[in-house]
Amino acid sequence: MATLDEFISAIYRHGVDQPDGDFRQWALAELQQLIPFDAAIWGSGPISKPRFHTVSTFNLPRDFARALEETMQDNPLLPAIGERPGVPISMDEVFADRKFFRSPLYRTTFQPFGIERILSSHTVEPRSGLHTLLTIYRSDRKQKFTAEEKAVQTRAIYHLIHAAAQAFFLAVTRPCANTTREFGAVCDREGVFHEVEESFLDLLDENFPQRPQNRLPFVLPQVGFAGTIERIFIQAE
Repeated sequence: MATLDEFISAIYRHGVDQPDGDFRQWALAELQQLIPFDAAIWGSGPISKPRFHTVSTFNLPRDFARALEETMQDNPLLPAIGERPGVPISMDEVFADRKFFRSPLYRTTFQPFGIERILSSHTVEPRSGLHTLLTIYRSDRKQKFTAEEKAVQTRAIYHLIHAAAQAFFLAVTRPCANTTREFGAVCDREGVFHEVEESFLDLLDENFPQRPQNRLPFVLPQVGFAGTIERIFIQAE
């Protein structure tokens, strides 16, 4: 089994070699060597909306993300992790087993997918407003997540998020040699950030001091646009 340091080194050094869009699946498989689990979900988006803007499931069908979204308002784990960013919390810490395993939440959202044990983490990047949910699951009710595993997850989620951003931008937004340095962000059609470089945020802060936290401060240009908006040259792809 990999050590925590080996895991951190691997996701930074080898994550950039993963095909575009495959980093999360690969990184979750690496995490599985560090903390045994059977399935996972990794999603992100603005906290103001009870849905994912970007989501990856691991050993789970895509329908699971929809089932989770539909019961977010009834899930006591979500406000708990929202109050303690970066701290992994297990379901049994906020919802006693004797009640959880009899609840509609368990029967409709988790039991159909073979989920018995849940360890969830939430983080937020203050400058970009990006919220990330990373939850790992076990199918054996007897295998509770230990304090040691929670401590490992505390460090792992920080590095997973930053390694994912590094891998993405190294793969798709590196400029050609001898050109002006470019800084990038990935947004959905509403202008909400999915990934964003620190230097891109610096440009926005300089030119849009009253910008909204988690989205572009201007209307998203059409694909193919290349021009200046408030002294920033923008190219939309």
